[in-house]
Amino acid sequence: MASLVQGNNNSLVSKIRAIDPYLKKEQEQAVEKLLLGEDVLAILPTGFGKSRIFQAYSRVKDNEMNGCWVVLVIAPLSSIIDDQITALKSSGYPAADVKFLQHEDLERCDRF
Repeated sequence: MASLVQGNNNSLVSKIRAIDPYLKKEQEQAVEKLLLGEDVLAILPTGFGKSRIFQAYSRVKDNEMNGCWVVLVIAPLSSIIDDQITALKSSGYPAADVKFLQHEDLERCDRF
């Protein structure tokens, strides 16, 4: 993933580093792409810190939108979801989960 630090994206990098100055290069690049509106598929090793990508992204966007930003994260394991909810809440960020949502549940909602 090429760095986006050049050009007009210096302000993005500054915003990202203000939120989390300890992001690894790959994490920072993924957050930059998200902030530019691009899709990101981050294939990184276990324990690398993939969660910090969406956490940093959501914190930057939340600051830009004055607390009116929502990020939807889909995780394959309930334990990952539980860990993320706990970590976000302990950092002062609102977080919630929707587990075991069935197709029938969606059919009952007019919005879906």
